[in-house]
Amino acid sequence: MNDIQIKKNRTEGTAKATSFQMIGLELHELMADLFIYSNNPEEKKLIKIYENQLMNAWENPEKFEKELHLFFIETARYIKKQGLVSEFYGFCYFVFSTMSKKRDDKQQSVQMTKALIAYYNLLFQQMNYFIKHPNMVYGVTSKGEYLEQQEIYPNLDVAMMETAQKKSPDPKKTFYQALKKYGYTIQSELDFDWHLNNEQLLTNMILVMSTLIDEHTKMFKLTDYFPVTEGIHLTRPKTDTSYFYEALNKKRYAVPPTGVLGVISNCREIQQVFFMERFIYDRVILLYRVETPKGDFTGFFDTELELFYSPWKDTAETQNIHKRVENFVLELYSLFATDETPESARIVEKGKDVIMLSQPPIIVDWQIEEPIKSSDSSNKKKEKRFRTFSKKSYQPDTVHILPYIRRLPMGYQASQEAIELAQKYKYVLKENETFVKPFERTTYRKAKEKGTD
Repeated sequence: MNDIQIKKNRTEGTAKATSFQMIGLELHELMADLFIYSNNPEEKKLIKIYENQLMNAWENPEKFEKELHLFFIETARYIKKQGLVSEFYGFCYFVFSTMSKKRDDKQQSVQMTKALIAYYNLLFQQMNYFIKHPNMVYGVTSKGEYLEQQEIYPNLDVAMMETAQKKSPDPKKTFYQALKKYGYTIQSELDFDWHLNNEQLLTNMILVMSTLIDEHTKMFKLTDYFPVTEGIHLTRPKTDTSYFYEALNKKRYAVPPTGVLGVISNCREIQQVFFMERFIYDRVILLYRVETPKGDFTGFFDTELELFYSPWKDTAETQNIHKRVENFVLELYSLFATDETPESARIVEKGKDVIMLSQPPIIVDWQIEEPIKSSDSSNKKKEKRFRTFSKKSYQPDTVHILPYIRRLPMGYQASQEAIELAQKYKYVLKENETFVKPFERTTYRKAKEKGTD
């Protein structure tokens, strides 16, 4: 099957799933749950485009299913032609984060869950129309270029499509033969379901994370995937997660620009956790990668929205796993970013009594990548080296961001305020450019050692 045929078949499944989510929803419920507002003109336009598709699915499912493939093709062309790739992925994060937060606030009502899944399905399937099978986008550079990788199981569903097209007296045998042709050694329905469920959860993880990955955070592209269907063994949380949310409102330390590695000594399957902070979408977002003997998985924590994401989020059957991962990662983050200590995180107040919890604290050794000296260039391609890192050696510092010119999407012009501001700072704007005023933000720099210049 060629690329277009594969996309069309996959979109037929997406269209039917979207129509199914619309069943039983009242129009006022759908509009209330889907309502998202943005001041960004491109986001407004994209919001309208995809909301119209969901309205089409609600009003005329048959027409919607018939036309969705063409809609994705035309929208992909529009996004590429207008140079809106970065804006589209920013929009996807905006939708995902905003609606996830709405869903959490509504305590996962049935209506919100259906609308959320339908919206996500459309956006995730749209991403598949930017590049050709068997690749998928795992990130976008600052210049709007795709970062590509191969799909997790690139032909698992293709084998199903080919089997469905054949009129075989023994469909199961034909299916297993098709799987074998693509390199899958699957011998039973249970084995197939295991691979299929992992593919779905891991693919969703990559698509969600792609909105946060660029050329500076490519290390979050995984090659050894954790079998998320199996869950993960973590000790039961003894400190309520809300404690760490409160602690993280009093941060004292920033993660170094190249990231920090936490080597864990006493946490069952988890051996290492890698942290990196990104200042993106006008907020600090923590990216994390959990490393285990079975493989790795990634997620993020939006510090402004207090939104935590793991591969198990928004899956009813695995909410307990998600909550445990959230508790563990946020405890680790609070141990690094605040003056919290492993012991203080085990202290709880019950009435007038202060109790030290019996569960042992996390034992973590923080490490930072060892910079390679110019004289040691022969080791640049070798495995990365790390050294012990002390967060208290970093001190708060104010960074002054200078004014700069930013390119606008095709057809947009700078506001009068931006033009006047550019003139004030002696800048000249060209067509489709605007001006960003200077600002300050707090960061943390390593303190100079005594006796050094």
